[in-house]
Amino acid sequence: MCLSILVPTLIVIRFDHWILFVTHWGLVLNTIASALACAVSLMEFHKGPNSNPKTLVKLYWASFNTAASSALFITIFRYLFVTLKLINVISYVGDVMAHVMNSVLMVCLLVSSRHPTRLLHFYFSLIFGMVYALFTIIYYLTGGLSPFNTTHIYPNLDWARPGETTIWTVFSMCSIIAFHIVVVGITLGRDALTKKCRNPTVISVPNSNISSESNPAGAKGKSLARWTVLRF
Repeated sequence: MCLSILVPTLIVIRFDHWILFVTHWGLVLNTIASALACAVSLMEFHKGPNSNPKTLVKLYWASFNTAASSALFITIFRYLFVTLKLINVISYVGDVMAHVMNSVLMVCLLVSSRHPTRLLHFYFSLIFGMVYALFTIIYYLTGGLSPFNTTHIYPNLDWARPGETTIWTVFSMCSIIAFHIVVVGITLGRDALTKKCRNPTVISVPNSNISSESNPAGAKGKSLARWTVLRF
């Protein structure tokens, strides 16, 4: 699914323009995280529990921590702060696929898995945001032009106005951390729901209610524990 979103963007957009937009960076992260998730799952399925190399698991964990909160940030940032002129149905569908389905796929991957998410691992997605911000600075300083023939890639990241853009950058970094907290919250909700659904029903009954056939000493009831636990 991630490839079905990523590949068309590479086909219809020149690469020197494609690489400018954080949306496409996010799609690459989504694809990597999904591919690693598939690899980890297949390894567990074919070779049994705890059969994955630690390096593979760590790579998956790092890629997912980066991709999930970054995807949520890209979706919200696109629809709150970026205005695009969608000229036809195709461009509208493409916009939804690139800016909505990215988050949907990452949330689906999160709720359908069992891996934990740690609050202090916000630095993965924060580093991603800082690298992109540095990229926009370098692009501006080297005289790069966007597909719209402007010196900025996004109006909010126009380094010709360094003060305002710095504020936007700091705000974006804080937003990424906030979205990581949202991901952690979803993880905790998932774990709580899973635990509730997986817990067996436990009923304690007196030994006196169990027939003497299943418990020969049950009639006396003095040599055994007073309660028996039944699980369903």
